[in-house]
Amino acid sequence: MVDFDRIRELATLKAEALARAAELDHELRQLIRDATQGDVPRDRVRNLAGASGLSVPRIYQIRDRL
Repeated sequence: MVDFDRIRELATLKAEALARAAELDHELRQLIRDATQGDVPRDRVRNLAGASGLSVPRIYQIRDRL
C-alpha cells in the first residue's frame, strides 16, 4: 500500500528544509561579504574559510558575488 499521507508530509518537510537552507545560505553569504569589505588581511579570509567550511577561493567568489 502506498502511504500518500507520508509522501505529502515528507515532500512538505523537504520543501521547508530547502527554503530554510536557502535563507541560511543567503545570511552566510551576507556575513562573509560584510567581513570582506575593504582591505582584508589574508588571515581573516583563511579564518572565514575555516569557520564556514568553505575554501579560500570560495570566500573571494562570495565577496565578488560570483
